[in-house]
Amino acid sequence: MNAYCPQILVKTHKIIESELIDEAFIPNFSYFKIVENEFDEESLKEIKNAISAIFLIENTDFVQIKDKFEIIASLINEEKP
Repeated sequence: MNAYCPQILVKTHKIIESELIDEAFIPNFSYFKIVENEFDEESLKEIKNAISAIFLIENTDFVQIKDKFEIIASLINEEKP
C-alpha cells in the first residue's frame, strides 16, 4: 500500500476483474513489434533514415562503429520526408 495515499493506490487488473468499469473503457493496447536486431545491414541501407542509422549503430560492435561512420552519416543525409 501507498503510505501517503492508501485510498488512491489501485491496481488496474483489480478494477478490470471487479467489473467496475464498462469494457468499452478498458484500454486495448496494440503495437507493431520492431525487433531491431533482425534487420540486416543491407535492409537498413535501403531504408535510409535516422531510425535505420540508429538500428545499425545498436547492432554494430563498438570496435566496428568507427568503420561504419560514413554509412551511418549517409543514412541520415539521404533521409526523405
